[in-house]
Amino acid sequence: MNKNIFILYHASKNHTLTYDCILRMEAAALYATKNQNAHIFFVGGGGKNPSGAQQMRIYWNQHFSSINTATKVCDNSNTSISNIEEIQKNVTMYPGHHIIMTNAYHVPRIQKMMKKYHIPHSIVIAVEDILLNNKKREIVRYKKSYRYKMKQCKEFILSQLFFCESFFRFIRRILYRIWK
Repeated sequence: MNKNIFILYHASKNHTLTYDCILRMEAAALYATKNQNAHIFFVGGGGKNPSGAQQMRIYWNQHFSSINTATKVCDNSNTSISNIEEIQKNVTMYPGHHIIMTNAYHVPRIQKMMKKYHIPHSIVIAVEDILLNNKKREIVRYKKSYRYKMKQCKEFILSQLFFCESFFRFIRRILYRIWK
């Protein structure tokens, strides 16, 4: 059965690849070398030229070209929710096991979204867990950094607001129809 690996783009203020994106690609590369039928999907960062997903594919081709695997750019999304919707579209076209690569601080919120969108045969994996054996010092140092702690705080708040966000969108749509 195919392994479909979805790498989520992590946006930066100046629209360049972040360290988190690079870690996600390194983990996907490590996973793809161990699983021969892996397909790599670069998801997110839409609306820019080049998109975040296109930037990830360029980086992948420059650094991981030795890994013989199919790749696909999915750059029609620019938020976590639209990334999950993009994954949902591809899940129906590409059957198999679906692995979403993201950072540990992002996993709880993505898991909630995956559950909400009923994406079958999927798992969310923290890249730090995959890379810990290969880059232990670097990963431990990064997880202790102030930047990483702030991302954890942000993700906790967003995970608590996730269902509120859906509710507010629903209310906004209703108000729009009323005022229309």
